[in-house]
Amino acid sequence: HVIKPDKVPHEGTDYVALDFGFAEGHPMAACFVRITRDDVWYQWDEIHGINIPLEDALAEMNYKLGDRKLTAVIADSARPDLIDYMASKGYPVVPSPKKQNSVISGIDLLRKRLKPKIQLMGEPKPNYYISSNCKKTIYDWTHYRYREVKQDRHPTELPEKRFDDSLDAL
Repeated sequence: HVIKPDKVPHEGTDYVALDFGFAEGHPMAACFVRITRDDVWYQWDEIHGINIPLEDALAEMNYKLGDRKLTAVIADSARPDLIDYMASKGYPVVPSPKKQNSVISGIDLLRKRLKPKIQLMGEPKPNYYISSNCKKTIYDWTHYRYREVKQDRHPTELPEKRFDDSLDAL
């Protein structure tokens, strides 16, 4: 699902999916996603890093967006203080709901988007593409793992808490 940056459509609605990453050892992850009229998601850029001050991340976000209109920042609701701060600066921020099984629901949503769907014409296509310049997100996708199934432990849909920062944001 990796495409060249010039294959990302110019038309569409822009969102930023944001995981603040203030947990020890986890970076901030911001994924820039453009959704087209036919409901295809294109991740066209990213911000990743440890201990990035929020002001610096917002400046980088503004730089990357340029003159594009940001529809919403979908942000990790575990940090209401940072969400309030962003809202006070005029960002259209929406807290992502944290409910029971929300991680599993998010995984299921992305899994469905990745699965090629049948078209009226042509080959089946997915509903999610990622630009090749999103190196960290691609790394996270390729290193995302589930816990090893063991006889003394029930199987789980929860992944390992490694290489999941951009996927948590999404």
